[in-house]
Amino acid sequence: MSIIERALDRLDRLEDASKAPVSSAGVDSRIPSESGRQVQVSEDAERRSRASTDHAHVETSKPAAKSSRTVNLNLAGLSKAGILVPSSLNKRLIEEYRRIKRPILVKAFPEAGTAAVRNLVVVTSSVAGEGKSYTSLNLAMSVATEVDRTVLVIDADVVKQSLTARLELSGSVGLTDYLASEGSDLAEFLVRTNVANLVVLPAGRHNQKVTELWASDRMRSLMAELSSRYADRLVIFDSPPLLQDSSSAVLASMAGQVVVVIEAEKTPQHVVKEALTSIDDLSKVGLLLNKSNQRIGDGSRYGYGYY
Repeated sequence: MSIIERALDRLDRLEDASKAPVSSAGVDSRIPSESGRQVQVSEDAERRSRASTDHAHVETSKPAAKSSRTVNLNLAGLSKAGILVPSSLNKRLIEEYRRIKRPILVKAFPEAGTAAVRNLVVVTSSVAGEGKSYTSLNLAMSVATEVDRTVLVIDADVVKQSLTARLELSGSVGLTDYLASEGSDLAEFLVRTNVANLVVLPAGRHNQKVTELWASDRMRSLMAELSSRYADRLVIFDSPPLLQDSSSAVLASMAGQVVVVIEAEKTPQHVVKEALTSIDDLSKVGLLLNKSNQRIGDGSRYGYGYY
């Protein structure tokens, strides 16, 4: 078959494809259209398919640039659930998270010198239900309001995936898929949002070897890249509870800061102490008191300080 015949044959295939009904390959069926969010699905798979078809004919063709997806988060729904959004009028919650994020940012971005991995923050708890995912998302939303900072929030709780579900991204590829696929580009798995300066990496599909993936060389390379590639970016990991999943301690060992969320008046002190023994370096641990019914000295229901 000549080059012209091949070109005509390809044009016929493209024309047939344009007339065919839209399939699941063209629309991300994992995100319901009735949610009202606009989804821009990455065209990497299609570009890779075309590249493999054309490779035999044009050896000098370059691979297409990879890009992340974009979603419009349901900000009204998030606000009703108590999550900070750009239009939030909850001044008390805004101020409370300002106080929480400030020491984290100061430690992550010191004015003098460099501090490796300090911009990598793992948010965890001793047991489930203490509010770590709520804290992770609100902290990310608060950092996103900074003038000179961006934030990447990663759902590293692969079993529960509360943060992914809250953002209506369940079923999306994410962290586990990236770690399990050698040679893939991280940009293919990132989700840009309609909140300025906020990017999300969903948990991804469940993998039985999560702890092994977390301890892999690929994960260490990812952590190093996230720490150094974007000097102005805070990276927040919503991690599993320390006493329920050993992968959390692995993540904590690679991060520069660890925020341990404690449910006030419910989590026993001995449970917190036991959880802290799994962290290799307690100097990087901050304790955040959550769900307190009593006002702290400044009138806040949240308390934060380094251990």
